[in-house]
Amino acid sequence: MSRLEGRLPLSRVDRAASASPPPNASSKKAPTSSSPVAGNPNWPMPEPKSGKRNSGAGRRDQHGRPRPALRDGQSLEGCCRYRGRECRFQEHAQIFDLSEAHYDKTMDINVKVVVFTVQKTLPLMTRGGSIVVVSSVVNVKGIPAHGTYTAAKAGVRALVRVWAQELKGKGIRVNTLSPGATETPKIRGQFDSDAASDAAKTAFASMTPLGRLGLAEEIAAGAYFLASGESSYVTAIDLPVDGGLAQA
Repeated sequence: MSRLEGRLPLSRVDRAASASPPPNASSKKAPTSSSPVAGNPNWPMPEPKSGKRNSGAGRRDQHGRPRPALRDGQSLEGCCRYRGRECRFQEHAQIFDLSEAHYDKTMDINVKVVVFTVQKTLPLMTRGGSIVVVSSVVNVKGIPAHGTYTAAKAGVRALVRVWAQELKGKGIRVNTLSPGATETPKIRGQFDSDAASDAAKTAFASMTPLGRLGLAEEIAAGAYFLASGESSYVTAIDLPVDGGLAQA
């Protein structure tokens, strides 16, 4: 039996949840609302269509499968999205030249959207479950030009401590997952050239005790653990999956 038996990733916060896509699933889309989203960031995110919302029963997900209503004890986890955009944003700015626009955008995307996604999700979690919020190992590091981003990631880490206390009576566990330097396209997007990106990857690898960047699959394994019953006695923690970057 899967450790995620009975748990569903939340694909759209509209009082409905969709099941994980099967292998070789089609990209068929289903009507959705414009509410915040938690789910696989690679899933299609169609534009909202008019119409009433319901519990999800009788509807079909974007893969053509019946969309079930959320049942007792199911967990909601995944990367937040809001208005079709992923809830993660990072750009470099030192204290000397950061702008109010930079600050507002960074905090809105990395903190505000997380807060209200969790808030809108709670009515679905009527009898327990697990919430996994993605932070970053920068929440305990002092990396130049990452000040606002660091504050945002430390902020969601602090919020998870509070939510673990506030939601314990509902049987909901809340934890953060903090990746280290990970081999994803996001790194390239922070630099002006491939050479600069490659140099940054080399630098991060040299600072990491395991001597390399992490893989997306390794980060997913940490999220899988926190979302599953294997972590049934775990709440309020920050799980670093960083190759030792912030630990050694």
